Amino acid sequence: MLGAWPLEADASILEKCKKYLLNLICYLLLIFFFVPSILYIVFIPQSVSVKLKIAATAFACVANAAKYTLLLKQSKQLEMCLYRVREDWRLVKLDEDYESMISRGKLGRTLAILSTCLIYGGSMSYRTIMPFAKGKIMVNNITIRPLACPSYYIVFDEQKSPAYELVFIGHFLSGFVVYSVASAVCALTTFFILHACGQLEILIRKMKEIEITYTNEEGMDKRIVKIVLHQMKTRRQVSTSEVK
Repeated sequence: MLGAWPLEADASILEKCKKYLLNLICYLLLIFFFVPSILYIVFIPQSVSVKLKIAATAFACVANAAKYTLLLKQSKQLEMCLYRVREDWRLVKLDEDYESMISRGKLGRTLAILSTCLIYGGSMSYRTIMPFAKGKIMVNNITIRPLACPSYYIVFDEQKSPAYELVFIGHFLSGFVVYSVASAVCALTTFFILHACGQLEILIRKMKEIEITYTNEEGMDKRIVKIVLHQMKTRRQVSTSEVK
C-alpha cells in the first residue's frame, strides 16, 4: 500500500516503477493535506487556539511523513532484519525453542492487530465521521461545510462542489497514508522487539542448561561457544533493528 516494503533483488522494472509511483502518490497526498492547512493558518484570520489546533494536526502529518521517509531510507536495513528473522525460524530445532518463538510471535501479532485497530478506528473516524457530525455551519449567511482540517486552496474554493467532495476524498486518502505509516511502524517495532525477546528467552534457557546438565569439558566448551554465538546473533539483530 505504501511502497515501503523492500523489493527482491531480481525485481522487474515494472515492480520498481510501481513502488516509486506509490511513493510519489503518498508524498503528494501528504503535501495536499499539509500545505493548505499552513496556508489557512497564515492567511485566514482565526483565534490563536484554533490556529494551534490546526497546526497540531498539520505537524502530526509532517511527523508521519518523516517516519515514512525513514522507512524508505532504511529499506535495506529492514530487508536484513527480515532475512535474519527467517533464518532464526529456519534454524530452530528444539521444541522448547519453537514454543518460545511461536508464543512471542502470536503475542506480537495480537499487539500489532490491536494497535492497528486503535489507530485506524480512532483516527480515520476523525477524518470521516467528525465532518459529517458537525453538519453545515452558517457564518455571515455563508454555508461552511467542515473538513477534517480547515484548509485554504488559493486556486479554487474548496466549499463549492465538486471541489469540496474532491478535497474531502483527498483528506481521507492522506489520512489513510498517515495512519498506515503509524500502524506499520508500530507493527514492525512490536514484531522485532518480541522476536528479540524470544531469542533472549532461548539464550537464557541454554545458559541454565549448562548449570544443571553434567557434561565433559569438551561438550561444555561446545555449549558455551553456541551460547556466545547465539548472543552475538541476537545483539546483531537488535542493533540492525535500530534506526540509524
